[in-house]
Amino acid sequence: MNIPKLSQEALVAIGATKPIAGAVDPDRHSEWLIARARSMSAGLRLVLVEIDAIGVSLKGGIITPECAARDLAALERVPCYAASIFYAGRDV
Repeated sequence: MNIPKLSQEALVAIGATKPIAGAVDPDRHSEWLIARARSMSAGLRLVLVEIDAIGVSLKGGIITPECAARDLAALERVPCYAASIFYAGRDV
């Protein structure tokens, strides 16, 4: 079995990487967390907009019920995955 090896340039580049500032600097950790919260919020809003668009398209006859069901099933996994992270380990 022939396993490819990294070039010297790639090895130097890997060694030159720096850790994320928010991960090592406590003053910037809150800043990173706020940015992450904004990113997650925007992502969930995009999912809601997609769900609304599927409903409007179905109601207007632009897409078939089969297409809407497939698209909703694909989107259903995204919020469920996010919710599983938030509620993991909590007593419901």
